[in-house]
Order: sequence, then structure tokens, then C-alpha cells
Amino acid sequence: MSRTGLVLSIGLATGCVNTPREAFDCSCQYLTDTDVPGEQRAAVCVDSGAAPEGAAAECVAGMGVGHVERCTCDKSERVCASERCLTP
Repeated sequence: MSRTGLVLSIGLATGCVNTPREAFDCSCQYLTDTDVPGEQRAAVCVDSGAAPEGAAAECVAGMGVGHVERCTCDKSERVCASERCLTP
């Protein structure tokens, strides 16, 4: 095998490694544009060891509910795929 082929093979092999992911069920508190508080649930998948609260805040903000104040999350037994935001 040529040197270029060897480098390409190693690069492809390491690039195809999937990072394990974990699912979480989260609850996020938010404020609307008129300062009315609310709560929205979200389910997220993040890389193993990563904090899920930031992903949950992004998912809830994407729902258009208002300014997300904070999220709390509990580990779930769901199966993760490539998407970050799941249907709660």
C-alpha cells in the first residue's frame, strides 16, 4: 500500500468512529416577551459525558416559547440517533 493510501485509510477509519450518545428528558423554565413565566419539556441527545441542559435550552428556544431561563434534565432510556432535539 502506498503512503498516501495508508494515510487515507487511517483518516477514513478514525473519521467513521461514532461518539456514544445519551438521551435526557428535560424541563425548562422560560419567560415570554411579556414576562409571563412558563415551563416546556424537551428530550435531547448529547454526546456521552456532555451536559444536556444547554442542548435542552436550544431545543426549547427553537420552539419559540421565549427566553429560556434554565433547564434541568434526567437521564432517559431512549435510543439516540443523530438528531439533538427529540419529541418529548
